[in-house]
Amino acid sequence: MDSGEDFITPEFLNILFFQQKNLVIFPYVDLKHLHALEIYTAGHTPIDLESTVLHDLRNILEFESSNSYSQSPTFYFIYNLDRDKVKEILAIDNIRCVLNSNEIIPELAKGSEFIFYNKKNNQFLNYLEHNSNLAFEQHLISSSQNITILQDKIQSIKNVASQIFTEVNQNSSSSRLPELLKGFEKKYWQKILDFTSRYFGVNIPPASQLKSDSYEPPSIGSRKDFKDFSNEYEIIVSLNKRIGKEFIQQLHEFRSKRVNPEYLELEELFSPLKLYNYLRNRHWKEGIPQKFIDKWLQMNISQYTLTDSDMDDLETIFTKLGIRQDTTSLPTSKPLTANSEPERVTNPLESTSSDQILVDEMPSLQNWAQFKKWIISQIGNIGKIIDRLLSQGIKKEFLTTLYNDISNLEQLLAIKPQLEKVQEKKIKDYLIIDITNILNEDKDVNGKLKVENILKVRDAVLSLGYTPGMIADASMRHYVDNPMHYKKLIKKGVVKDAPTGKEADEFVLAIAKKENCKFLSNDMYNDYKKEFGQEWVFQNRLTCKFFNGSFIIR
Repeated sequence: MDSGEDFITPEFLNILFFQQKNLVIFPYVDLKHLHALEIYTAGHTPIDLESTVLHDLRNILEFESSNSYSQSPTFYFIYNLDRDKVKEILAIDNIRCVLNSNEIIPELAKGSEFIFYNKKNNQFLNYLEHNSNLAFEQHLISSSQNITILQDKIQSIKNVASQIFTEVNQNSSSSRLPELLKGFEKKYWQKILDFTSRYFGVNIPPASQLKSDSYEPPSIGSRKDFKDFSNEYEIIVSLNKRIGKEFIQQLHEFRSKRVNPEYLELEELFSPLKLYNYLRNRHWKEGIPQKFIDKWLQMNISQYTLTDSDMDDLETIFTKLGIRQDTTSLPTSKPLTANSEPERVTNPLESTSSDQILVDEMPSLQNWAQFKKWIISQIGNIGKIIDRLLSQGIKKEFLTTLYNDISNLEQLLAIKPQLEKVQEKKIKDYLIIDITNILNEDKDVNGKLKVENILKVRDAVLSLGYTPGMIADASMRHYVDNPMHYKKLIKKGVVKDAPTGKEADEFVLAIAKKENCKFLSNDMYNDYKKEFGQEWVFQNRLTCKFFNGSFIIR
């Protein structure tokens, strides 16, 4: 194999994803290229294992397969295997893996659960390609402009499979399966149903028994005749942040009480701009109702008292919208003081404040990758707000409700949980983190370490119940994408520098040894095994993988 792209073929997609089989590749493949196969592991948590440093590999794998705390099953990438260790793993049940051996081992290719591939002559040994219909796999690959798009398509199939499983397993019904599968051509339905059956281990009715005309979704009506009221929306939300935010919250309250959700497109349920456009075309054809305006100006949701400057902004908004001010009862304002300067944004889409999360424009659902990225970003922003609310003494009952809602959203999108519920927060021992090492898992386009990932790692550690202690190389400040933000994290004590001219490795190990706690690093610490003990390093080291926007810790 010259590159990882050589693994992007219908056969590998069929074997690892649709057939849910394992793969044995020989001889040696560079780990970087081997990881190209990770694209086929949707629904699993990928973990690397270097076989030469593990003394009892089979027992470790058998223990992990029956005692995993991950929300999704583990998929192992195990490399540097010799013949005997490959034979041991072949005898393990209920394992998902890609094995790479340095030896030539065609004689081990027996059975059908582990498909053997000789990379020297690009040949599968025990995979009957002529018995497999690869039309769907070929379609998915040929219609994807790049690897990211292909990965999104595979993930979307996994998401549909999860919905099918829920419908069949919990509701004991197959009537809605055509609705769930309607995004795919009918000739591919059976392959998706077969994947669902293999992944979840359940019986699924065949596609031939599904009545595709049994479900008729409610008509939401055409949007072709809609006028574009985005300019009005921009006038309302862009001049004064407090006023704009209250308007958006009132929009959603109006929707929840006065609009039948069956007549809304999905984007109109969540995007305030799309919702406003719908209301202006369907409910408010003559303009924003006076009752809505009066309720908006009372600021009952935010409980904010308008200042004189805010009132001036309202008059500007009303003038631009053509709203008659003699019919509008403006609330009593409070005087503007030196400490009450109104908060303004020139363009809500350009604001990066966490208070602006409700004003940000939601990407189209047709671009699933961007939409999911947007959702994850919003969850991160909500987390920042919750951190601030905690410091202000907000009641835990309120925050628990927020955490529950966020957790439900994360499960819906198959996102690794980023926030722990307040009521379940139980801090364990310290986890010492070689943060320089971990940040190398996800760099920006310029090869810089992303400072924002420091907080993602922290949240991932907290979600496991550990108290994070982050140690960075002294030189790391020169290799980050945002030096100013990183300096603030150092000042706040979120990250601690190793002494000048030193790497974090020895301090991570020394502190973990002293505190009798575990440490997090993808470094094997071969140079320190004699000093700290190979067995101690193995037993106390946790590893981390950046996958699909989250840090997965094992």
